[in-house]
Amino acid sequence: MEGQGINGLVIGSSQENPNTVPVKTINARTWTSIVECISALGVALDPLVIFKAKSIQEQWFKKDFLTKHSNWHVTFSENGWTSNDIALEWLEKVFLPQTKPSDFADARLLIVDGHGSHTSDEFMTICYLNNVYMLFLPAHTSHVLQPLDLRCFSSLKTAYRRFLREHSALTDTTKIRKANFLEFYTKAREIGLREENIRSG
Repeated sequence: MEGQGINGLVIGSSQENPNTVPVKTINARTWTSIVECISALGVALDPLVIFKAKSIQEQWFKKDFLTKHSNWHVTFSENGWTSNDIALEWLEKVFLPQTKPSDFADARLLIVDGHGSHTSDEFMTICYLNNVYMLFLPAHTSHVLQPLDLRCFSSLKTAYRRFLREHSALTDTTKIRKANFLEFYTKAREIGLREENIRSG
């Protein structure tokens, strides 16, 4: 969630009316998903950002963000989550071009969780036609088996929370807008998706 990162601070008494406690928080309740992929070589592929929206709006990006991060892919969905179509977009625009072997006969391995978008006929057919083997992790094992969860995301989340706290302390703001969210995520990503973290995962 944009702005999600630290615990809220109660600024009123719960004794007067326990059902209406005002809380100061920097949490916005807008969901944004980011699809990340790492390789055994220690490289992070370009991310795919999925905004909860009906269209992409220019004011969501700071002036030079799209220029500096022209390799980032940005899309939207009604709920801010991935879908079969978005998974295909990621596969065709991010994974396949960025992992393309010099010899087409060489196979690639794509390790995924069991999300429905990874099991669609079209997704698996495109993988098959491009010599991409898929390995599905067992359900409810991400905290143990997924390399991104084990090494990268924990340090990314820690860094992201730190940037949120610093921003809140300096501005006393209660809302994190998309432009700030992307800025903080970009900085946190540089920390969390360092080569040593990826290789360790």
